Amino acid sequence: HPSRPAHSPPHRLPAMASSAGQFLSRTDRNKARELDEARKAGTLPAELDEEGREINPHIPEFMAKAPWYLNQGAPGLKHQKNSKQKEEVAGIDQWYVRGQKKEAATKFRKGACPNCGAMTHGLKDCLDRPRKKGAKFTGADIKPDEHLAGDLKFDYEGKRDRFAGYDHGAYEALVSKKYALEEAARKQFLHEQQLKALEDEAAKVGGAGQGAGPNGGDEDDGVRVRDDETVVAAREGGGTRQGALRMTVRNLRIREDTAKYLLNLDPNSAYYDPKTRSMRENPRPNNGGGDGEDPGEAFVGDNFVRGGGDSAGFNDLQSYTMTAYDRGQEIHLNADPTQVELMNRVFKEKKQKLEETKKNSVLSKYGGEEHLAAPDPRLLLAQTESYKEYDRTGRVKGSGAGGRKAVVRSRYEEDVFAHNHTAVWGSYFDRANRRWGYADDHSTQKNSYSTGEAGKRAREMAARAIAAGMDGPTRAETLAAEAEAAGDAPGGRAKRAGEPVKAMYGIGEGLGERPLDAEGVRRAVLREKERLRNGGGLGNTEAEAANGNGAAAGKKRGYNSMAEEPVTAEDMEAYYLTQRRADDPMANMPDTVGDD
Repeated sequence: HPSRPAHSPPHRLPAMASSAGQFLSRTDRNKARELDEARKAGTLPAELDEEGREINPHIPEFMAKAPWYLNQGAPGLKHQKNSKQKEEVAGIDQWYVRGQKKEAATKFRKGACPNCGAMTHGLKDCLDRPRKKGAKFTGADIKPDEHLAGDLKFDYEGKRDRFAGYDHGAYEALVSKKYALEEAARKQFLHEQQLKALEDEAAKVGGAGQGAGPNGGDEDDGVRVRDDETVVAAREGGGTRQGALRMTVRNLRIREDTAKYLLNLDPNSAYYDPKTRSMRENPRPNNGGGDGEDPGEAFVGDNFVRGGGDSAGFNDLQSYTMTAYDRGQEIHLNADPTQVELMNRVFKEKKQKLEETKKNSVLSKYGGEEHLAAPDPRLLLAQTESYKEYDRTGRVKGSGAGGRKAVVRSRYEEDVFAHNHTAVWGSYFDRANRRWGYADDHSTQKNSYSTGEAGKRAREMAARAIAAGMDGPTRAETLAAEAEAAGDAPGGRAKRAGEPVKAMYGIGEGLGERPLDAEGVRRAVLREKERLRNGGGLGNTEAEAANGNGAAAGKKRGYNSMAEEPVTAEDMEAYYLTQRRADDPMANMPDTVGDD
């Protein structure tokens, strides 16, 4: 359109035509375009929505047009608003009520806890001490019901509030208790110091109250106590206030503490710097730090503090930096402390591994590792924390006539046998199926009826059948049944030996389907056993083994070992009969085929 700029948004068609989805002719489209341009130019009034508010004609069509599935016939921007209503959430001062309980009942109520008598929980959830006779039977000392708060809904910020449920009153009580304890300890210490000073003064003068004012030493002691309270208040508050002037106090000490410069009055002792109030050296080096009652007795110099904390680690790191720099490493502690820290950590790990390697090599060469592992000190001293009392017979007191300790019963039901079972559920674990069950019939189905020993045998037989991979009788059972039927008949063993096993393992190539000779199978089995007994080599016969020419004599091949010998069906049958297979269920059974 010549009057529309190139960058202007596409025009929006009339809502009733676009929303209905009907086809517009060229004339209708031109009329709609002219109407839209007139509304944009301001010559015609703007279109109104359902609520009577004007719709901005400059809104693009893709924003003003509602989707077809909303069935919005009238024009408007209602589909752009969020239709999801905002739920009410808990405020910043709302939280779950803790520790509040209701009034206790005067008699036991039906459905209450049998132990304590509260209605808000059951016997298994009761946190009260288990009673010998619960409130259900005695009706005394019924506990009040707990306050069950409803569920509170929180928004995004409420779920992540770190101080939700914070009670500042509890912290204020904790702080006030701490200050009260400190104040009590300080006053006790001051009182003890005053009594000690009065006792010393009375001992020197020879009588109490001599050389003091009209009130003895009470006036001076009161001033001293008030001064100490002022100093403590200044230390806690960070300064003292005198009128309108606030004076900052630094490095104040309590009056009962002896000053550093008064610990040793020798002018040649440790130097005290009054500007920084520091004394680096120990004022009493011969005392070893002192262990008197005065807190000042423990002062050994400000340099002692330099050896504590992280100073040792920093000195170690600085020493490693200088050593590494001397050996060619371009590192500097101040320039890149992170790199130095990481390199020092790697160096320590490698050093520790090297020491362990040396130690292990010495122990592996000379032994003696058992002497390095010290036993537990409790085993050396034979001491434990358990306390027991024994009677004259040597049994533990309270263990009963049989000498066993009394079993502590829980409040849960125990030894309840259901459905004719003689064992509880969970007394048996089936390792094959990895399931729990009953120990009396090995059933893994919970709440099943007990079948006793018969069910246990049936499950064992079924498990063996499944493990063998056969639904019918196994080959071992078939052979045993045939041998029992044949009895001690002369041809019984020959008949069993003559039974072909080609049904299980197949037959040799080109041997055909002819019947086997029982006597030939017996002789072939003997030859195969002799060959296996002599080492399993090729070409070994009884004559070669006797003459020492076979594999049994020199563990080498015989002279005619490479000669081709015909293989008969009886030889293949003997090979299958003497061959051992790990998956054969009869592999571990004694073999009597072919024996005399």
